[in-house]
Amino acid sequence: MFKPGGITFLEGIILFCTFLCTLQPIVHFWNSVIGLCVMAFGDAEKSIYPYFDATGPFPEITSRTALTIFMHNEDPNPIFDRLHAMHESLYQAGRLQHFRCDAHGRKRLRPHQKQHWHSIQYGKVPSNWHTANQFVGMPFVSDFSHLTQFGLRHSVPIFNTGLSWWVNDCALFWGHNAIIHTQAFQQNCKLPVLSGKPLRGGHVLSHDIIESMFMCRAGYESRMIPIETASYELIPPIFIDYMPREFRWCPGSMKYWFLLKEPGLKLISRV
Repeated sequence: MFKPGGITFLEGIILFCTFLCTLQPIVHFWNSVIGLCVMAFGDAEKSIYPYFDATGPFPEITSRTALTIFMHNEDPNPIFDRLHAMHESLYQAGRLQHFRCDAHGRKRLRPHQKQHWHSIQYGKVPSNWHTANQFVGMPFVSDFSHLTQFGLRHSVPIFNTGLSWWVNDCALFWGHNAIIHTQAFQQNCKLPVLSGKPLRGGHVLSHDIIESMFMCRAGYESRMIPIETASYELIPPIFIDYMPREFRWCPGSMKYWFLLKEPGLKLISRV
């Protein structure tokens, strides 16, 4: 690519794109190196999550919580299996009386109800790539999800340990399960509607990561515990099903540009 006459315009574009694409793998590599060093030579229980090793009885619960699951045109059996697992876990912990499990499902919404969707997060997310497509040649047994879960099972603990070490009390969280609608959350995590047209404008899609930044801006700690005991999240069985999810996440990531001018955010959040 390099020659006495310099590089061409096309070669410059290739170099620039290569530079952008290598930033994330480099950060992930050194982040994992930090996590590996902490796990091999340090004591993560003392340096990262000493508060996780709590002793004594559970604090008294004075409120009731509803565990609500919504279903829409999907097989209910796996959903009820997970609901049963949560029910048994609460029973074994002796806290079942403080929770109520509800499952709601509706096949169709009336037209006047569709008009009241005030956020794209509550709207219907299009995902029309089905495994029944004749072009794919389904059905067949795919190892994609098993290989993905195997890689995550062995790499995520190391990665999360390194991430928790250097972000400290300004960590990000992701996933709807991390959203706790406390008063502090309601007061500080209202998301703006961005000016302009999509992909950079409109409603914020990947809201959970941004909400953790807003909590840190308000003076609260946001810590990530690099411990995974169980998960109810499934990996798409084949690569064709995995890509629509990535395509949905991509527009959400494109909206992070507004964070560069958002006032009051900590430096680690902007990084």
